[in-house]
Amino acid sequence: MARAAGEALRQSREIDVVPVDAADRESAWTLFLQARIPKLSVADATSAAQMRRLGLREIFTFDGDFRNLGLQVLPGLRPLLNPRRKREASRR
Repeated sequence: MARAAGEALRQSREIDVVPVDAADRESAWTLFLQARIPKLSVADATSAAQMRRLGLREIFTFDGDFRNLGLQVLPGLRPLLNPRRKREASRR
């Protein structure tokens, strides 16, 4: 599923892939050091730093920690996290 989603994103004309520059790396590292989120990764801090720079506030993600960074995690991914529960609910 992740590979198919990645390929769809890579081929989309609606998605811009933004390269990480030196300023993004510095902002991400500062965020990583200052955030009080135990499971925050440098990769997630980098995404959040870029989003702040670009003025983006919404994110589709499997990772709820982005809420703790002040971002809005968009709905719609919960069934992907637990497909068995979705199937069981549809049987009722």
